[in-house]
Amino acid sequence: MADPVASVETIVRIALAISEAVGTAQRNIDQCKDVQTQVSIARDSLMVLQRKGLADKGSAVGRALGNLKKTLRRALELVRACQEDQGFVQRVLRAEDLSSQLRQVKQDILQELSMATFAINAHMAPDAHHHHGQRQLDQVPFLPSLITCLHAPLV
Repeated sequence: MADPVASVETIVRIALAISEAVGTAQRNIDQCKDVQTQVSIARDSLMVLQRKGLADKGSAVGRALGNLKKTLRRALELVRACQEDQGFVQRVLRAEDLSSQLRQVKQDILQELSMATFAINAHMAPDAHHHHGQRQLDQVPFLPSLITCLHAPLV
């Protein structure tokens, strides 16, 4: 089982690396910025969850964050590929391929964030037998807005 706390810390580091790499991207700049936006929202939301102690429990949460971490590593590789200096023909051919891969990784990030949100919501759901002392989802006001944001169309 992936350690959720370590996963959040790694996700934060990857998100910062993506932000740095986007700043020097030479191709597919708009798509790289879209990835950066998604990742920064995920980073900020996960940091809030971690501060509240909600991202450090549950094997499903750990697995979901582990999968998100893998997807973000792939996103970082793609954004870094947009930095490489290549000849004109290679740039044109590679830009098309990178553009397609960036679109796919944006969708994959959304999917992994949805799964992480689902796992966290499942962890937070009240137990039918233990209502007392269990945190309710309505006590975590940012989760509904996070879900809405994750499913908003990309511009």
